[in-house]
Amino acid sequence: MKKYIFILINCCIFQVQVGFSQNLIPDEDFEFHFNGFDCPIPSQSLLNSEFWHNVAGTCDLYVKDCVASSIETQAVRQYPGEGNNFLGFWGIFTDAGKMGSEIFGTTLRRPLEGGIPHFFSIDVRYRGKWNSLEEIDHQYYPHYCFSNPAMALQVYLEHDTIQSATKIDFDAAFNINIEPLFTFDKYPFQDTIPSFEWTTLAECFIADGGEAHLGFSMTIDSFTASSPCDSTYQTLDGQISRVYYNVDKIKMIPMPTYITDTLLLCREVGEVSVDMKTYFPNMAVEYLDVEWQDGFQTYIRTLTAPGIYTYRMNYRCGHVIFEFFIKEKKCEVTAFVPNAFTPNFDGRNDELFAYFSADFPISNYEFMVFDRWGNLFYSSAINDGFTGWDGTVNGKNAPIGVYIWALKFKHHAPNETKDYQLSGDVLLVR
Repeated sequence: MKKYIFILINCCIFQVQVGFSQNLIPDEDFEFHFNGFDCPIPSQSLLNSEFWHNVAGTCDLYVKDCVASSIETQAVRQYPGEGNNFLGFWGIFTDAGKMGSEIFGTTLRRPLEGGIPHFFSIDVRYRGKWNSLEEIDHQYYPHYCFSNPAMALQVYLEHDTIQSATKIDFDAAFNINIEPLFTFDKYPFQDTIPSFEWTTLAECFIADGGEAHLGFSMTIDSFTASSPCDSTYQTLDGQISRVYYNVDKIKMIPMPTYITDTLLLCREVGEVSVDMKTYFPNMAVEYLDVEWQDGFQTYIRTLTAPGIYTYRMNYRCGHVIFEFFIKEKKCEVTAFVPNAFTPNFDGRNDELFAYFSADFPISNYEFMVFDRWGNLFYSSAINDGFTGWDGTVNGKNAPIGVYIWALKFKHHAPNETKDYQLSGDVLLVR
């Protein structure tokens, strides 16, 4: 299970262009079927999807925690993907030197806008050869084909619905009339050991405009045969080998060109750390080869003074302008209660109450005064800087002496909301 960890910053205002950060994939996690008590047959499940469809073959939808009704669904219980569901599909090698694949596709939420950079990512893992269950080899197809070109993940983007050109009897495509947008060969697709982990593949591109359909396959091509994938290997039906992959969490997100934010610089801390990844939620932007215009190399930047800061972040397909408005505030609260007061009605120091030094609101205020035996003499929930104990109890002057005060309140700073409970003593003098 992959985990992403982001450092949060104290954002007061966060503005980007309208439409940025929306994933244009209508069902990125294949969540259209998530009832674990209604176990679909994986090879038939995609037929019920409103968003996804088979282009060639019968790609498999696996439902997490599905009650197993066959060997085919047992794999899901043992090795669930992220979220509830994930997809599986085959890549195929034939003894005629052809590489084919099952193909699946979807229609985007809206056509792409031309000239706009887009981020794309997909989570992938290798699940074994021939059989989708880990470490299971079919007796007739025990070999993995190391081929030239290598088996890779291919992504297609078109204006019209993506279709395969030709199929053969085991229902995979061995020809397609469009060029792939991406060919991901960075993932170890030739790994012969099934993987339990998901690997994120990510890229970016600039849209021509109007593209509305997305398709996925393994490599569809001719390959140079080498042992064991050559004429010396005897096959029963023309297939030398199949390899099986899972995919999940597919994203296509328009990239912004301008981001502005107002950040809090706490005076007591003296600096604020800004993690640029915070502005790209659920995007693996570390794959985009970021460089800053001023030569800075990391995503996290530290600012130490109030003011306006502008940075240009360059990446493979474009750039983003960041503008930060840094405002300095006192984030901690200081509470003060005098150690003596004189309720003699001379207009000076006649009442006892708490004084605050804070740039952010105070709530849940409660101020109490007790005698030395714990008897409550005064209690107030009014925090106006004027209302306090006037040194009387039940309308009579309290004796001169030492009293105990207790103060409770809640301080609402942007970085945290904190409860305070303070106490001390005060000398009543007349």
